[in-house]
Amino acid sequence: MPVVLVSAKYGSGYAIAIRKITQELAEARVPIAPTELKRQIEAHRSISELQIREILEDTVEMPSRLLKTVTERLDAVLLHPVIGLPLFFLSIYLMFEFVWLVGLPLQDVADAITGWLQEVVIAPVTVNLSEFWRGFLVDGIYGGLATVASFIPLVITFFFMMAIVEDSGYFSRAAYIMDSLLTGRRKSL
Repeated sequence: MPVVLVSAKYGSGYAIAIRKITQELAEARVPIAPTELKRQIEAHRSISELQIREILEDTVEMPSRLLKTVTERLDAVLLHPVIGLPLFFLSIYLMFEFVWLVGLPLQDVADAITGWLQEVVIAPVTVNLSEFWRGFLVDGIYGGLATVASFIPLVITFFFMMAIVEDSGYFSRAAYIMDSLLTGRRKSL
């Protein structure tokens, strides 16, 4: 079966689709008298045109281009050739400020939890071990794990903020601004 591109939005491709349907019907291997074939083709063509028009009238809605969407208004500011780059740097700065303001107190909480765990659980369990094994287990293995655990709140906060900024679509806009800056050419919007 042939495939034809049809655009419901712009109303193009219908004539080609109808011509292809007509050709397929004409090339059908079912023996049909020429007058009957012509009648079927004409009937099919008028039915197809009518169905296509009805479907389009019921499903396609052309938006008004007079009203600017919120995205278009934001793009006008965020992609502005003069203020777009400073806004990008400001947004990255504010994102990292948020990470530090929220992540550092959470890091203190993680340190308190691992310190408490060391005093209540680890130290009593390792009190009868030799100095070597206690140093290896408490200061080495547990100390390393506790240090890594203390950074988890910062990492989670960072990735949370990165996900928000990335899902907002701002990074693709920032890439657009940086590309024109780094390649030394201006792109028209």
